[in-house]
Formats: sequence, C-alpha cells, structure tokens
Amino acid sequence: MKSPTPKVLFDVCGLPSVAHVVRLAQALGAARMALVVPPDHAAMRAAIDTDATFVVQDPPLGTGHAVRLAVEALGTSDGTDVVVLCADGPLYRASSLDALLGAMAASAAAGAILTAQVPDPRGYGRIVRSADGGVERIVEELEADEATRAIREINTGIVAFRAEEGLPALRSLSNANRKGEYYLTDIVERLRAAKARVARSMVSDPSECAAFNSIAELGEVRRLMRARILREHMDRGVDIVDPSSTHVDVDVEIGAGSRIPIPWHAWRA
Repeated sequence: MKSPTPKVLFDVCGLPSVAHVVRLAQALGAARMALVVPPDHAAMRAAIDTDATFVVQDPPLGTGHAVRLAVEALGTSDGTDVVVLCADGPLYRASSLDALLGAMAASAAAGAILTAQVPDPRGYGRIVRSADGGVERIVEELEADEATRAIREINTGIVAFRAEEGLPALRSLSNANRKGEYYLTDIVERLRAAKARVARSMVSDPSECAAFNSIAELGEVRRLMRARILREHMDRGVDIVDPSSTHVDVDVEIGAGSRIPIPWHAWRA
C-alpha cells in the first residue's frame, strides 16, 4: 500500500476493512472468532470492537500456517464448523457464506470452497473440479500450467471446514513450493487424500470477491461498497438524485421519503 497504515485498517465507507469482516462473522453467528495479526498489532486491536482472540503469526509462514495457529488457539472441538475470512475482502455478503456452509452440510463434505466465475482470472488460484462436482484441488497461479491458467473459476480465499478433519489436514501441509509457504489452498488435496469430499459454492455476484493490495484497488472496493449502500437506501425509498457524486457511510440512517440532491461541489464542477 506504500503507507505506514496497515492494509486492513484503511477506511471503506466509514469502517476499517477488517471491521466489515468482523461484522460479517458476527452476522453469521460465529460463536468464537480469532484474528491472525502481526507482532505490531496494537493499532488493529484498538480499531476493532470485538472480544476476538488475537493470534500473533511470527514469522509469517503462509495462509495455511496462519489458519492452523487460529484454529489451535480457539481450541475447536469435533462438530465445529470453521470459516476462514480475509480481512482485505469487506464486500462479502452473509448470504454467500450461508450458502457455502449449506453446500458443505448438504453433501456431508469435510470442507467447502467459495468460488467465483470471472472473465479475467489472472492472479487467482484456479479451481480444478472433481468428478463428483466438488473441488479436486486449487492451483495457485505460480504453480499452474497453461491449461490450468485457462480455467475461469477462481478461489475467493473463503474456506469452510469441519474442525475434526480440517485441523489434521492443516498440520500436514507442506511448504515445498516456489514461495516456501504453507498454502491454505493445499488443504483441499489433504482432505481428498483422506477420502473426504470438498464441496464448492459459487457466488452469484463476483464483485463480492473484490479485495485490495494497492490504493487503486482500494478505490475500486470503496466504489463498490458505496454503490451497494446507496442502492440499499434507494430500495428503502430514499431519492438520491446523483448517486455518482453522493457518498454515504455504512452506518448512516436515512428516513424513507428523504431526498438527497446533487452536492454543491458537483454543481461547481
């Protein structure tokens, strides 16, 4: 981000990105929550209004390592469903995650992957499907051959799994790859090797998957969030004359029948 501000603390329509994700977990009814953080996480702790467990990852050895630390810190038991969310992805809807958990339960799967179909899959891990319609494996772009890179169904980074099967799979991950990291995506192959099924659920709106690694990408995430907020207000009867020049933060309340005219700065322009 080329900024001293931690990425997940950048504001997205009135809340830090990570706070949107914490609210999403709360909307799902999460009984317990763990946030994986770097050693210097005081600003993050101060910015988040939650009783979540803060798990320090030091050194950072990859996403699979991070999730293993979180699951071990929570002390999950058999029968617990674990959902992994990404703090730089504030646009996911609770309905999409409900569908993910529903797909896992309906097929008695050990895990489930939230996927999306996108026109340009560059930069994403690709979904290789199994014969039963589930997920055979996820291939990171750096590890993919030409045929795999042509796949347009991508991994969003959102994963669910049953703790009793997922934790042993996490502990068995290898870092024998180009980055020398423990990839969370490799959990699929570990579960499949144990003869377990991995389900998939595809988001209906790929814009939910928008995340950011730069200020320019953050601008696009803000635009999408702003459009969603304005649409929700308009659906409730708020007349927003010019949505393109109107900014409303996430917790703002506007009564039905209200009218928001064109802002004065738009007239000056």
